Amino acid sequence: MADQEQPTAQRRMKREDATALAIQLANAGRVPAAENLTAQLMEKFPGHPDVLAVRAFVLHGMGRVDDAIGLLEQGLAANPNLPVFHSNLCEMNRQRGDLYKASAHGAQAVAMAPNYAEAHNNLGIVQFEQQDYDAAQASYEKAVSLNPDFAEAHNNLGNLFRIRENFPEGAKHYEQAIALNPNYVEALTNAGKAYLSQQEAAKAEALFRRATEIRPEHMDALTGIAAASHAQGNSNYALTLLSRLTTQYPKEVDPFLMMGNLLIEDHKLPGAEAAVKQALALDPESARSLALMGRLKREMGHTEESIDWFKKALEQKDDAADILNQIGVSHMELGEMDEAKAYFERAIGIAPDSLRIYTNLANAKKFTKDDPHYQAFLQAAEQNKTLTDHEKIGVHYALGKVFDDVGESERAMAEFIEGAKYKRAELDYNPQASLFLFDRIAEVFTKEAIEAKKAEVGGHTTDAPVFVLGMPRSGSTLTEQIISSHSQVFGAGEIRSFNQAMTDVIGKDFSDSIRYPEVFQFLSDDHMTRIADGYLANIPNWTGGEPRFTDKMLTNFFYVGLIHIAMPNAKIIHIRRNPIDNCVSCFTKLFREDLPYSYDFNELAAYYKKYDALMAHWKAVLPKGAYYEQQYEDLVADVDGQARALLDFAGLDWEDQCLEFYDAKRPVKTASVAQVREPIYTRSVERWKKYGTAIQPLVNGLDEVI
Repeated sequence: MADQEQPTAQRRMKREDATALAIQLANAGRVPAAENLTAQLMEKFPGHPDVLAVRAFVLHGMGRVDDAIGLLEQGLAANPNLPVFHSNLCEMNRQRGDLYKASAHGAQAVAMAPNYAEAHNNLGIVQFEQQDYDAAQASYEKAVSLNPDFAEAHNNLGNLFRIRENFPEGAKHYEQAIALNPNYVEALTNAGKAYLSQQEAAKAEALFRRATEIRPEHMDALTGIAAASHAQGNSNYALTLLSRLTTQYPKEVDPFLMMGNLLIEDHKLPGAEAAVKQALALDPESARSLALMGRLKREMGHTEESIDWFKKALEQKDDAADILNQIGVSHMELGEMDEAKAYFERAIGIAPDSLRIYTNLANAKKFTKDDPHYQAFLQAAEQNKTLTDHEKIGVHYALGKVFDDVGESERAMAEFIEGAKYKRAELDYNPQASLFLFDRIAEVFTKEAIEAKKAEVGGHTTDAPVFVLGMPRSGSTLTEQIISSHSQVFGAGEIRSFNQAMTDVIGKDFSDSIRYPEVFQFLSDDHMTRIADGYLANIPNWTGGEPRFTDKMLTNFFYVGLIHIAMPNAKIIHIRRNPIDNCVSCFTKLFREDLPYSYDFNELAAYYKKYDALMAHWKAVLPKGAYYEQQYEDLVADVDGQARALLDFAGLDWEDQCLEFYDAKRPVKTASVAQVREPIYTRSVERWKKYGTAIQPLVNGLDEVI
C-alpha cells in the first residue's frame, strides 16, 4: 500500500491508534508516511502532549533535531510536569552537544518520575559524556534496578566499566544486554572488545562474527575479527582482511587504524606508518588516529615527538585514560619521572579500577606506606576478583615492586613468585631445545675452526659498532648509557639488526636444513661482508652523524665469535654481575619481551649456567682482547675509573658528560628505565639476601657458578 494511502486522523482513527501507527511506520523505515500522519495529527490535535511527543520522535528520526526539540519545549511551556518530555529533551540536547541543558532536563525527569528507568539511563549518558563517571554508574545501575531487562542500560554500564578498564565487569554487562537482545550488534561488538582486552581472542572473534551475521558491513565488528585473528597468531589472515576492507571501504578510518595497530605489534613500522598516515588523511582530528601515531613514533624511537601526538589526541578526547597513560609511558622513557607520575595519576583519576595504570605508576616511582596510591592500589587489587590469569601477571609483579619499595621483602617475593607462575603457564618454552643451542655453538666454534676462518676471510673494516651484551639485568643499560653519552656515539639500544642480517644472508644462500651455528663452516668472505653491510644498513635512526653506535641486544652473546670474524674492529663489551643478584633481578622483573627462562627458578639457573659456560668458551677460543669484560659491582663501586677504562677500550677520548648519563634525553625502553635515570647507586649489590629462604631453590641451582 502506498504511503499516501495509509489511514489518517481524518478517517476517524482514534488519536491513540494514530500515534501508535506513526511510531510503527517510523520504526519500519516508512518515514514519509509517519511524517505525513503526524502532520495531520498536529492539525487535528494541536498542542496535545501525545501528538507533540510522537511528532518530535519522527522528526528526530529524520535528523531534524532542532525542530523536535522545539516541539517538546512547546509542550513543556503548556505543561511543565511531563517527565517523558524532559527525558527526551535530555537525550536530544545531548546529541546537539548542549550537555548543560541535557543534564538539567535529565535531572528534572528523574526528580518527577523516580521510577522512570529510561530517564535514569538518558541522564547517565550525559553524565558519562561529562566525565562524571561515578554519577553515570549510579544512573545506569538505577535504570537496570528499575528495569532489569533494559538492554541498552546494560550496554551503557559495560561501556562505563570498559573506559575504567574494568574489562571483566564490562563484559558481564555486555553479555546481559546480549541475553536480553540477541541481535544487539553494538553490545556484541563491545563484548568482543572487552574479551579481546582480557586476552580471550577466540571468544572475542565469535562475538564479532555474530555481529557481522546480523549486520554484514558493521566496521567495528569486521576490524574486531582482524584483531582477534591476529591475537590468535593468524597475522596473515588479519592483514589480508584489513587490506580488503581498505579497498572496499576507502573512506573508512577503522581498517587503516587496525592495520596500523597490528603492524606495530609485528614490528613492521614503515607499513604501520603508511596505514596511520592514511587514517589521519581521512580524519585529521580523530583522537584514535592521533594517539596511534603517538604510539608509532615512540616505537620508532621518536619519543619526544610521540608526546606531541598524544597531546593532540588529548585535545579531542580529554577524558581518555589510555591516552594519559601513554603520555606517562613516553615521559618515563625520557626519564621525566615527575611528568610520568602526574599523567599516570590523572589516568587513575578517570579509571580507578585500572590495575594496568597502577602497574605503570609503580614502575615510575618509589612507593611509601603513607602514599595515598599505596593503599588505593592494594585495595583495587584486593577488590578485583574477576581478573583473568593473564591480567594477574602484571598485578602480581607490580605489587611485588611496591612491597619491595616499602621494605616488605618476603611479601614482595611471594608476589613475584605468584606472578611468575602465571607467566610461565602462558609460555611455550622448551628448556632442552633452548639449552642445546649453547652446546651446539661451543661444538662448532672451536679454536681451530675460528683460526681457520680468520685466515680465510678478512672481514669488514668498520669500527662503528660497540656491542654491549650479557644477561638481562646485569648492568648493561648502565654501561650503554655511559658510552652513548659520549658526543661521538649514538645509542641504538636493543636492536635485532645483527641477527636479521645474518638470517637474511643465510636464508638466501642456504637451504632450510643449514642454520646457525652449523652454517659457520660454509660462510665465505663475501658472506661475512654481506652480513656486516646488511647490519650497518639497518641500525634504526642512526644517520652516521655520530661515527660510532652502541648495540645493546643482549643475546648477541650467541654470536660473539661470528661478530669478531665479520667485523674484527667492532668493540664487544660483556657485562657480568653476581649470579644470584643477576638471576633474582631477572626473576623479579616482568619483561616487555618474553624471556621464557626467567619465570622458574630451576629453568633460570639452568639457563644462566649455560650462558656462563658459553662466555667462558668465547674467552678460551678467541684471541686475548677480542672483547672486554666489565663487572657490574666494580662499575658501581668506582664509576669514574671503570668508565674511563670502558671508553679507552672503545677507542674514545674521555668526556666528563659520560658520568652524567642519567641526564641524557635518549629514550630508554628497557626494564631498567627508572634506574638509569638515577646517579650511580649500590643498593642492588647483594640484593638477593633480603628475600630469605624463598629463593633457596635458585641459590641451590646456581651453586656451581657462585
